Amino acid sequence: MRRLELSALITAAALAVARGAAAGQVFVNVQSNFFTSGTVATLNTGDHVIWHWLAGGHTVTSGNPSTGTKSGRFDSNLSGGTRSLGTLFSWKTSGTSPVSYFCQLHRPGMQGSIVFPMVGTAEADFRITEVRFDGVSLNFVEIANLGDDVGDLAGFRLVINGSATTLTSQVLNPGERVTFPNPSGLAPSGSAALYAPETIASNSDPGPSLSDATMMIDYVEWGAAGNQPLESVAAATTSPVLWTASEFAPQAAAGHSIVFCGVRFQHGAGFWNETKFPTPAAVNDCVNPTLPSTWGRIKTLYR
Repeated sequence: MRRLELSALITAAALAVARGAAAGQVFVNVQSNFFTSGTVATLNTGDHVIWHWLAGGHTVTSGNPSTGTKSGRFDSNLSGGTRSLGTLFSWKTSGTSPVSYFCQLHRPGMQGSIVFPMVGTAEADFRITEVRFDGVSLNFVEIANLGDDVGDLAGFRLVINGSATTLTSQVLNPGERVTFPNPSGLAPSGSAALYAPETIASNSDPGPSLSDATMMIDYVEWGAAGNQPLESVAAATTSPVLWTASEFAPQAAAGHSIVFCGVRFQHGAGFWNETKFPTPAAVNDCVNPTLPSTWGRIKTLYR
């Protein structure tokens, strides 16, 4: 019986990792009458494709570039008109069939496609990896690129306790980390979320809002209980599921921080730990845990 239970747990864990095995970001530039990547962007299902307008007067519209028929999967032109220089637009991929898209004004010449290979492809993977919120020393949120390709944080939104800040350009190579010191809103109980870039607003999404679960990339909450800001959105995400409602990372003592001690594709409270030694913009200290029970839960996941 124990052997069957262990086998079931291992199978469930493997499925969880497989289900969350796509969560990165691939970047495509919208330039004068063409899209970068040789018109073809290769992604894993579940990745975010992020278009950045380096030239104005274009749209990104899914559908048939020959006829102009829209497929309805994504459209930067919902509110009418083309987009200007600097626009950022994101879509979380779904399915496995190739997706064609075009510029409405310059089709069929200005077209692109998204394809899904049988094996994984290189991508950036931005994650929240450390938070210090004690108010005694320097408070900070750390973001790392856990992916295997370079990425730019321009336009990503860091949300602290429900209050969003749009990040400026910060190019991170694989494995690199950056610290955002003393962001407003950090408190002994709260949450931090990371959202894909989106500067396009519509009548129903004036912000755009922070209610779209498909645009959330990462999430962590801490405190004496769950139910922190955006928890319900994080729990609603799929492929991967970013968080489970009513779970929370350990509460850190003064001078300590909470750190992500998992690996790429892993999400949730079980991969967060309290550490005695904050390491802003450096590899997390996951070998000096202060809560043995939490560390034990993490070790159990790897047995």
